[in-house]
Amino acid sequence: MLKLFSGKKPIEVDYNQIRQEELDRVSVLLKDKRQSLGWDIESVSSNIHITKNILRAIENGDLNKLPEPVFVKELLKKYSEFLSVNIEETIDSFPTEKNNNKGYKSAHQRNINPFNFRINFNSKYLYVVYIALLFFSVKSLNEMLQPTPFTTQETTETQTSENDTEENQTVTDNLTNNTDEITDNPTIPVVDNNPEQLKVNIKAQDNSWVRVVIDGNTEFEGILTQGSEREWIASREFTIRAGNAGGLLISVNEETPKQIGELGQVEEITLNL
Repeated sequence: MLKLFSGKKPIEVDYNQIRQEELDRVSVLLKDKRQSLGWDIESVSSNIHITKNILRAIENGDLNKLPEPVFVKELLKKYSEFLSVNIEETIDSFPTEKNNNKGYKSAHQRNINPFNFRINFNSKYLYVVYIALLFFSVKSLNEMLQPTPFTTQETTETQTSENDTEENQTVTDNLTNNTDEITDNPTIPVVDNNPEQLKVNIKAQDNSWVRVVIDGNTEFEGILTQGSEREWIASREFTIRAGNAGGLLISVNEETPKQIGELGQVEEITLNL
């Protein structure tokens, strides 16, 4: 059983009333300064990007037409700085707290009266809590010690991934050793076991203008955006001209993808059977 004995009742403060008093104090200053400068509400609104209705509410001291107190504080600061009116003291003391039914202590009375606690424990309830904690602890330990059904699958996938990586590395090394330097408009014969067609896959790692000519006909001319992927099939000849060669990866007949040039470089290649 828990019993609470509170201290003294906190002093109630009406923050809305304080805000209204502060707003009434500065609204006249702001309005008079704006009028003395010969500026209308519309021109001020367009300069400091605060709506005309908000500016009028500030100058009229109409707190009900203004947003939350924390925003009002920033609006007053922005408006006063624009008009070169010094109201820093008012802005600093402008409260942003909200009223509630319980009331608030004033800003000058920060000392909090401590609560006195008196707790009476019944040994019967402590015993029940102890049994419940013991049960859940054993259950959690049991679940932790059970083998995960995905362990074998993850091990197999890891081994398969390692084997694929080794095979890909071997293919990459062979391509690196046997690939000649690409020059302007080269003709590259495709080495395969008597392929019947050219299956060309292009992945865009960066935006690039591309023109694709297949068997003498222009099949595509436009921008390949970063992340896009296209595939074409040619019977005899495939020609591609790229405005950003280093941004494209090209794979022929499902071979390892490779770049055809450097980033920002214009390059054209032709693939023949």
